[in-house]
Formats: sequence, C-alpha cells, structure tokens
Amino acid sequence: MVAPVTRALQALTLAAAVLLGAASAAAQDAEVAHLVEEGRAHYRELEYLDAIDVLRRALASETATDAQRAEALEVLGATYVILDRDREARETFEELFAIDPYHPVREPTGSPKIARFVARVRAELVPDAALDPEVTLRAELPRAGRVGEDLRVRLRVSSPGAIARVRLFVRGADAPAFVGLDAAPEGDALFLAVIPARPRSDELELYAMGRDDAERVVARAGSPLSPLVLPVSLPEDAPLVEQWWLWTAVGGGIALAVVLGVALGVSSGQAAPSGTLPPGRVELP
Repeated sequence: MVAPVTRALQALTLAAAVLLGAASAAAQDAEVAHLVEEGRAHYRELEYLDAIDVLRRALASETATDAQRAEALEVLGATYVILDRDREARETFEELFAIDPYHPVREPTGSPKIARFVARVRAELVPDAALDPEVTLRAELPRAGRVGEDLRVRLRVSSPGAIARVRLFVRGADAPAFVGLDAAPEGDALFLAVIPARPRSDELELYAMGRDDAERVVARAGSPLSPLVLPVSLPEDAPLVEQWWLWTAVGGGIALAVVLGVALGVSSGQAAPSGTLPPGRVELP
C-alpha cells in the first residue's frame, strides 16, 4: 500500500507537471502569434516573399490553433493574389474556408482584385455565404450572468432589414460543441436570445450568425474560432468556498498550495482539514 506521504508527493508532482505544461503551451501559442503578426508586418511593407516565408512557418507549427491558422491563411492567400500566383492563392483560401466558411477576409488595402478573388472562391465553396462588410451584427452582453437565472443577449444589426433571422450559439467551459438558440426579433434591427439558466458557475463561449431572407449568412458577432466570453457566477453573498472567482483568479498557485498543505499535514501525522474544498473543485489552468 502506498504511504500517504508518497501519494501526496505524487499529487504535487502531477500538479507541477500540469502547470509546466500549461506554461509551455502558452509560450508556443505566443510564438505562433508572433509569426502571424510578423507576416502581417511584411505584407504591409510590401515585402511579400518575406511574408510568405514567415506565414508558412506559422502554418507548419504543430501548436498553431485553428484561429491562428485562419489568420495566417488570410494574409498568405492575399499575398499570392498580389503576386498573381492564382493556383496557390486558391488552395490557400480553400484551406481557410475549410476551417471557417464565413471567415471575413480583412485585407487592409481594400484591394478590389483580392476581394473579387475571395468572393469567387467562396461562392464556389460556400453557396450560402453573402457576407456584407457594410452590415454588422453586435452582441450586447451583460457584464456577467448569475447561476440559476436566464441570460438575455440582445443582438443589434447596423442596417435595418438586412438580416431576417439571427441564431446564437453557446457552449459552456466543459462542453464539446456549441448549441444553437433562435433569437426572437424585436423590430427590424434588434433580436433577443435567452440562454437558459446555468446550474453552476461557468464561462460561456458564444457567437451569433445573421441570415437574410434567402437564408444566406450576412454577418456574425464573434465566431467559432474567436467566440465572445460571458462568465456566469454565484450571487455575491454565496459562501466564499463556492465563489468561482476564488478558484480561477489565483490559478495554479492555490492548487500547489493545497497539495503542499496536504503533503505537510500527512507527513506530520495530521489529517487534512475537512470541508476546505468541494469534491472535484481543485482547478488548474
């Protein structure tokens, strides 16, 4: 039978490994983000071959997220169009739209040539896309939600009549997929979506899609790759031990402190105090 102190030390080692892994992942994420931004800088300076080299390095990274890949592909595709490398440009935008069919390509110069190329490729691959840069969909979120209360999200359209239907997509921190909710119209330019009450503290991710009368996507608020975030917490008078922010704000430090405390308590022959942590509530970043 494994001695209690050995189990505590094993827990400490595991916690430290998780924290080190999180730090390493954050560093790799920052490295890819730096490459994408460097590629954008070369593009702005008309250094197109340098932009291609840097963006390809970003895309070759095994740690690149889908959001980072989409940003890199957006700039890389525009670069190929400028250089009249149409085959490579098409392949790049095809890869982009495979990740996110409705990704708005934000080419900083407003080049009509690039806009036409993107529109042509997207029309072939995503027939229900009718993205209009003149139309915006804005989600008006509360600062935070409360456990046990429905959440009301208003979605405002910049051009009345441009969007006929809005659907809000929501998922909790532990949910594998988004769940869609239809928003009710409240006039020509305003829609209301109600998110059912959450039974416990959570951090919701959400985005919305607006479609016209022909069921084509005209605008979005947020996206699956870069969703909006809405925390859901207990009322302020809830017991301190149940406050979600207590566990998320201090992150891994409290987890290590707890493990150390348990290890020291066990090694000294003392029992760990009961009731200090609800089951399953030790959280690591």
